Amino acid sequence: MTFSPSRSVRVLKSTPRIFDIFILVLGVYLFPASNDFSIAFILYAIVLWKTIAYFTNIYFWVSYMRLVVILFRLGTHFLSFIVGLLAYIGLFKMPDLNRVQLVYYFLFCMLIVSIAHLLWFLVRVRHNKLIKRRPLPTVLVGNTPKINELKAILADRTDFGFRVDRHLKTDAIKSAISSIYPKRTQVIFCSLKEFSDREIVELQKFTHNHFIQLKFLADIELILNQATIQDYIDYLPVISIRETPLEKESNRYVKRLLDVTVSLLVILGVLTWLYPVLWVLIRVTSKGSAIFPQKRNGINNKVFHCYKFRSMRLNNSTSQATQNDDRITPIGKFIRKTSIDELPQFFNVLLGDMSVVGPRPHMEAHNKKFAEKTDTFAFRHVVKPGITGLAQTKGYRGEIKSDEDIVNRIKYDIFYIKNWTLLLDIKIIFQTGWLVIFGDKKAY
Repeated sequence: MTFSPSRSVRVLKSTPRIFDIFILVLGVYLFPASNDFSIAFILYAIVLWKTIAYFTNIYFWVSYMRLVVILFRLGTHFLSFIVGLLAYIGLFKMPDLNRVQLVYYFLFCMLIVSIAHLLWFLVRVRHNKLIKRRPLPTVLVGNTPKINELKAILADRTDFGFRVDRHLKTDAIKSAISSIYPKRTQVIFCSLKEFSDREIVELQKFTHNHFIQLKFLADIELILNQATIQDYIDYLPVISIRETPLEKESNRYVKRLLDVTVSLLVILGVLTWLYPVLWVLIRVTSKGSAIFPQKRNGINNKVFHCYKFRSMRLNNSTSQATQNDDRITPIGKFIRKTSIDELPQFFNVLLGDMSVVGPRPHMEAHNKKFAEKTDTFAFRHVVKPGITGLAQTKGYRGEIKSDEDIVNRIKYDIFYIKNWTLLLDIKIIFQTGWLVIFGDKKAY
């Protein structure tokens, strides 16, 4: 059995999480603070640790991250952790708790975990140098001293994971864009000093529509009116301006946890008994299978099979369903009106192709058609598509009757992507449930 680079990367990412929990549990038995300390405190410590880790991002590393950033995150994490441990005494009112043992427990966890994280950091750096992982095809745009310094750094530090394919020294962004091959490029580094705001916007549109990471060398003082994150390539500051909440690994983890939980509840609580009933009704009223897969565009515009309960007679048409559509079967009218036809997509969520909440996916033919209506359409594909979404709860679901429908749908989708929160997902889920129960005039 071969151990692929991608698999080894996953192991390196998951090992610290597992090891840290092991140390939390081991420390309790090495430094017991009271007889009834073990089980309750272990659960408290694990929940506390995971909650703090969500905010401190101690498990989020990139190949060019500096050691000082990791040390700062660990320091912040342990400072919050000791406050949480001391709060345990007040929360559970344990007068017999040995505070000295509690301090020993904290120092043990801090020492072992800190050493382990520093070792993992060194392993990751070494790992990036040794594994045969393809570096990201990279284009440099600009002719400033900083861009030339970056080119030299990336040539020398291959462990950063970037391979400079082209260095475009043109004065105009349009000329640069025409020289870039989207399918071969994954990252663009651009100097802010040489280009106007309008040219920067053009480059942003180009990178958004072709799923290319856009990073600006911070070689000029300016305030960006978008969310930003600053990294360092060796000693050079680099700004990423296509930062959305779900680009953070911790946020993706939380969203995935919600997706899996909701999907399992629906599959085990509803589909286990509903599927046999619908299978009989659909097969009796029309020819064909009860569930059919349909090719749709997902994250990064990749095509996947989206599952639905079949509500139409078998046909070769790719047109959207309309009101009183004669292709819809008698049972199909009911399952479309109640949105039951979408339930098999919870299997798509478990498979990782979709999310419970996100921009609704379209068929390939419709995707190309709608992309022509607005140059921001492709931005919807930076996240997983959803079974429901903000646009659907605002009345933009189903048939697209006019350009205004698709433009407004895209506006809501982009707002959702840029302003995602866990509470927003939960709110949309409840709003969707309300519409299913009390009816949606666009469900047909």
